[in-house]
Amino acid sequence: MEINGEFVDKFWELFGDRIDYLKFDRCSLAQGETFHDLLYGEYVVKYLEINNSTLTDDDAIETFRNLYPWLLKSVTFSGMKLNAEKINSVIRNSCALLPDGILNFGI
Repeated sequence: MEINGEFVDKFWELFGDRIDYLKFDRCSLAQGETFHDLLYGEYVVKYLEINNSTLTDDDAIETFRNLYPWLLKSVTFSGMKLNAEKINSVIRNSCALLPDGILNFGI
């Protein structure tokens, strides 16, 4: 599935401001679109998975920063060539109270 501007614009109209479990599997992004654009705003996602998609290190970091931290239970990025050490380091430096085990990387 390709995520384009129209999808991003309509996404939260369809789902409201809260989704407990959100999973993107094998999604590609249209030119200029990012996962963090999709999750930008005052939205609550408890569990987020992005698998086998066109996610970059910078987009992973910004996507995580856009999530509401107090209700977040798990974020999993898997099946992509991400620099887990870099992403963990940047996120840990910007989120001092991040509990262990929230951010996960799969193969």
